[in-house]
Amino acid sequence: MDGVLIDSMKYHVEAWIKAFARFGYHPDELEFYLNEGVKHPITVRQRLKNLGVDNPDEETVIKIYTFKREIFDQIADVKPNEGVLDLLDILKGKVKLGVVTAAKGIYAEKDKHLEQEKRQGRQRALVRIRWRASC
Repeated sequence: MDGVLIDSMKYHVEAWIKAFARFGYHPDELEFYLNEGVKHPITVRQRLKNLGVDNPDEETVIKIYTFKREIFDQIADVKPNEGVLDLLDILKGKVKLGVVTAAKGIYAEKDKHLEQEKRQGRQRALVRIRWRASC
């Protein structure tokens, strides 16, 4: 979903930067963009290795990616990428639609209060999707 259906990468990067900073590490922002989609424990180990920490203890790895998730949940204001809703409107009723993801343990929930957007004379609800990927 990230980067394809929803615009969330900037929030992931911000959350990673803040999580690492809390533990005294300052990786380059670009590294997160270049390694989009890598599982959390691997991301932490790779960034730490690039910062000269070759064998971080498992507790540190878990603390960093757990804090990253908490930050992401607080700051993410994800919205559909441009054109996604139009494409879904075109495809609706013509083909079966579904979402496939490589993330493990995905949970999606609809906000109680859906954003509504006037579009071509009708109301359309935009559903905010929140998820947690378990590692």
